[in-house]
Amino acid sequence: SSGINAEYGGLPTIGGLALKGCTPILKNKDCYEIKLGQQDFASGVVVWEVILENTSTRTIEYSIYSVRDNIQDDNWVTLSRSTGSLESNDRVPITLTFSTKKMDTFNAHIIVENVNNPSDMKTIFIMMDVVTKQNTHFSVIIGGKPQPNPSIQYGTVN
Repeated sequence: SSGINAEYGGLPTIGGLALKGCTPILKNKDCYEIKLGQQDFASGVVVWEVILENTSTRTIEYSIYSVRDNIQDDNWVTLSRSTGSLESNDRVPITLTFSTKKMDTFNAHIIVENVNNPSDMKTIFIMMDVVTKQNTHFSVIIGGKPQPNPSIQYGTVN
C-alpha cells in the first residue's frame, strides 16, 4: 500500500506490509485465507507459518491479533508474536498454532496492522473443521474377530 503518512512528515510511503504463506482472495485487496480443512480430533495441534514482509523504504511497526466468531473458542488459535517492527525489506515468520482438542468448525480473522499507516491492514480468514476419525465410535466383530475396515453396504430396500 502507498499513501501519505503524517508520521514521516507527509512524505509518500512506498510499499508496506506483504504476506506470504496464505492465499490471496482475488476480489478483496489485502484479504487472504488459510483453509486447514478437516483435522483429526485430539491429534494435538496444526502449525502454519506466515511470512510478514516490509516492502517499504521505512521501518514499519506492526500489530497482529485474532478476531474469532465464537468467543468461547478463545484458545483454538495462538500467534507466535503479536507486535514488532520490521526494517526496510525485512521479513519475519509468524507461527499460527491451532488446537484440535475440541470437535467443531472453527473460523477466525487474523488482523495484521501497519501501526505507522492504518490504511495498510491485512486480514487473513482461517477455517478449520476438527472431526473424529472414521469408524472410531464403533467396531464390527464377525465370528469373534474384529474387522479392521468395516463398511455397511446399502442395497435395494423393498
